Amino acid sequence: MPTPHQATVRQLLKEQGRDAIIRQAVEDAWATVKAMPGRARWRCKTTTAELVWEHMIENVIAGLADDKDVRVVTHHDTVSFIIGDTVLMRMKRPTCSSGPKTILRLRRPCSTPMNPTCSGILACSGSKLPTC
Repeated sequence: MPTPHQATVRQLLKEQGRDAIIRQAVEDAWATVKAMPGRARWRCKTTTAELVWEHMIENVIAGLADDKDVRVVTHHDTVSFIIGDTVLMRMKRPTCSSGPKTILRLRRPCSTPMNPTCSGILACSGSKLPTC
């Protein structure tokens, strides 16, 4: 799987303060879940990860709602953010030990939806996204 061009990704995230908005959305999600009553009694550790993820997604969608260069694409069980028709960002479910640091998955999206070298829009390379 190709690695996204880091300078391009950083520039797109920096524009309009997207990086700060996303970071704050993640931190707010963790704070919300940590403050939930009865959290210490949850039987399944993945409950925390799922709840943080749900709050992260809602916070990022709300935070980037006015950004015309960001498209939100809802899939069956995840959400992707297309930034500047160049970078596809997907929020990953965190583990309890990862905290807010390892939650983004960035890809360079396909140039066409039927590109035979692609194994799905989240795992392929190219410079522009197909129309979703």
